[in-house]
Amino acid sequence: MVFPLDIDEFCQKFAVHRGRPISILELCLPSSDVFGLWLESADSDVIVHDANLPPRQRVKTILHECGHMALDHKPDNGDEDLVRMIAPHLPPGMVWRRCLRRDCFDSPQENDAEHFAAVLQYWGYAADAERRQKISGPGFGDAVDIF
Repeated sequence: MVFPLDIDEFCQKFAVHRGRPISILELCLPSSDVFGLWLESADSDVIVHDANLPPRQRVKTILHECGHMALDHKPDNGDEDLVRMIAPHLPPGMVWRRCLRRDCFDSPQENDAEHFAAVLQYWGYAADAERRQKISGPGFGDAVDIF
């Protein structure tokens, strides 16, 4: 894996590793409590994230959903209503068999997926900060991170 983390490249490589395509769909989600969700069909995966997320939150949300895939999590909440709301935006004919969403972190699965995302995101930003420091000298990376 190359750092800084390119989330689209990461998802492409993760899809190859899983042997299934992964689509990323950006939508204005109907609930402010839901940042993203993973829908699994028989032969593909779809990660949906809220279109209003700032860039770092978008990356973390996508990584969180990849964490659910990597850890083979099973659904533990009723997401049928949410899926019905976004169904018109899903690939035609998609029949989903598993859905997990990133909202609250009160279950072991949600905490595991969040830790998965946090570790990968930290590695990506730490590598990027190291690269910036080599290019611009000490202190520059810290100043950029403030903004």
